[in-house]
Amino acid sequence: MKRCSNCNSMMPDDAPKCIKCGFASLTPPVPSASPVPSASPAPAARPAEAPLPSVAPGKRPTNSRIHLGESLWRFLAVAMAFTLGWMLWIFYQISPPPLILNAAFEAAAKVKAKHTGAPGVESVITSAKSAGEPRTAAVAPAPVQGEEPPKAAAAVPPPAVQAEPAPEKPVKQEPVTAKANDVQVIDTVAAWAKAWSSRDVEAYLSFYAKDFKTPGGEPRGEWEKGRRQRIAAPKSITVAADSFKVSFAADGLATVAFRQSYSSDVINSNITTKTLVMAKVDGRWLIRQEKAGH
Repeated sequence: MKRCSNCNSMMPDDAPKCIKCGFASLTPPVPSASPVPSASPAPAARPAEAPLPSVAPGKRPTNSRIHLGESLWRFLAVAMAFTLGWMLWIFYQISPPPLILNAAFEAAAKVKAKHTGAPGVESVITSAKSAGEPRTAAVAPAPVQGEEPPKAAAAVPPPAVQAEPAPEKPVKQEPVTAKANDVQVIDTVAAWAKAWSSRDVEAYLSFYAKDFKTPGGEPRGEWEKGRRQRIAAPKSITVAADSFKVSFAADGLATVAFRQSYSSDVINSNITTKTLVMAKVDGRWLIRQEKAGH
């Protein structure tokens, strides 16, 4: 008999290892003459851990989770590529390029023309072009023997001639010269008042003739000096003339009476009746005499 060195169990001599603990070291039993004190049983051996798998040099240890993640991402990439290609194919089917679409229509038209005898695309285009060309007028066929010729259309009566109206009696017209002089005199007075309102002394004095009769026989120079001072003193002047009455004398002088309204920054309003005696000098009406309040 043999004793197990690990669990101290007795085993037959031919046992290669301990049946209980599987320990391979067996020793022959000690003779019974000298009893051996019983030794405390040795602690149970810790089960051996599974050996780590051998890894070839230069390679990383594989992991099942890593393999699973890579496979999942590959599958998603393939699925996305397939979905994108499918969407592009659907879009291509819905709206193909114009060149391919025209070619398809032309091919379908040619095939249909061969089977049904209908005009193809080229014949349709040719007929469309010919439709835009001018057409010649159709010639009426010659009458066949035995048939009556068509009757001529009824003659249209000529339009009635309207009688010319009787000439009107000439109307007496007023002399143009007198009317033109009347308008010229009024326009001259209006221009004279406008020059006075704009405080243009030179233009204002140019409306007076050289033989102008100054009030009270004052010298022409003194009178012009006084008019310059009176026109330049106010900052603003407004002169208006209306209600004209023009008359002409046999000697060619014109007398115009009108209502004059004068106002400035010094005088609020001054309305008076003024009479001007004017003479035409070199085609222009000039003032020879000025009267106020008559």
